[in-house]
Amino acid sequence: MAKPTEADPTVTKATSYWTPLAGRLGLSDALLAELITAYGEPQRRYHTLDHVVEMLDCHATSQHLADSPDTIDLAIWFHDCIYDSTLEYGENERLSAERLGAVYDGDCSAAAQAMIRHSAGHAASDDPDVQLFCDLDLYRLGVPFEIFDQHGRDVRAEFAWVEEEVWTTKRNAFFQGLLDRPVIYQTVYWRDRLEKQARENMSRIIQSLSAD
Repeated sequence: MAKPTEADPTVTKATSYWTPLAGRLGLSDALLAELITAYGEPQRRYHTLDHVVEMLDCHATSQHLADSPDTIDLAIWFHDCIYDSTLEYGENERLSAERLGAVYDGDCSAAAQAMIRHSAGHAASDDPDVQLFCDLDLYRLGVPFEIFDQHGRDVRAEFAWVEEEVWTTKRNAFFQGLLDRPVIYQTVYWRDRLEKQARENMSRIIQSLSAD
């Protein structure tokens, strides 16, 4: 994926979200530039600035559910700022949280770092803000199948180094693990909007992989 430029509409929209957040939290334009560069790294196909902006869009429609919207936005911005598909499970989240801690130590930092680390497994949480953050990160599971399928191809491209049989087995297991949960989306708001489609999408992929 080409590195985003200032003329990119995704960058423009991202900046429109960053500017008021930066004003409230004291974040710099240089930090925004760093994040835009990170999300434009050439190995990325799914974990890009588009994913960040999509999460921010979804948060904007559901931030009435949040106790600390700024904490969630901060976590969204940094949650994939470090991304290397060859790292062990949870390492990208750990390193992304550490990067946030290294560049910002304001009131929202510790809670945002905890959210990022939690997102490694998207486990159930008693914290409403963590619940909402996880739902936003899983938003793409519940989009129409054609878009969901394209996102799947984008993730596969990020893991091009993995042999097909291994990829198929692990992706099948990941989807089945989510399907086995009582609910995928922890907030009623997003469950009502996404749960049914997400289950249909993942079940369809599992069935197609099994048929192959």
